[in-house]
Amino acid sequence: ALHLMVGNDAKDSDASSSISGQIDALRHQFDLAQTAIKENTSTIARAQRPFVSALKREIPVVVQVHQVDAIGAILRVQRDYGFQLVILGGAEAHVLAKDIAATTPPTDVLLQARVPPSTFDTMKSTRDSAVTLVKAGVRVGMFVGDPDNGRNLRWEAGIAVQRGLTFDQALAMVTTNVHKMFKLDDDAARDYVHEITVGQRANFV
Repeated sequence: ALHLMVGNDAKDSDASSSISGQIDALRHQFDLAQTAIKENTSTIARAQRPFVSALKREIPVVVQVHQVDAIGAILRVQRDYGFQLVILGGAEAHVLAKDIAATTPPTDVLLQARVPPSTFDTMKSTRDSAVTLVKAGVRVGMFVGDPDNGRNLRWEAGIAVQRGLTFDQALAMVTTNVHKMFKLDDDAARDYVHEITVGQRANFV
């Protein structure tokens, strides 16, 4: 996957000193990748290769972003370039649930669990965001900010059921949905990534 960050946490003293500057820089990289594809360039600069792969939909573009306006800007970039988008974090993504559900190709949201409305970027955060997104037709996954607390995802799935998801929807949110977002179900990954299902290999720890 091509991993990017947009928002206040990504600001520095250069082109990314504003969110609009970050979006312009991102568009510039995709423009360069489009040119490389159109010209069938045999030698693509190393920095451009992930963007070319993203435009060919060989890998997803994972954008870490929380704030609703920044998410809207990313959705417009995705509309113009047609890559597979995964919104990572997405504290305010539920505000744009219908817009996210309408994208082509479909946009996924990998929600960070328990993000409080404590900063400018997360002011509209709500505990019902996963339910709102799923009911709008968005494929949703969930992760925890601290990898050591990954075991808590089962509790987050249970809470999501209490708030309106079905058991199967909540289970998929912390298992197979993430598997599919990162294309771990395609032929290239099939030799080492499997689902817990009849006929597949699996280790239980």
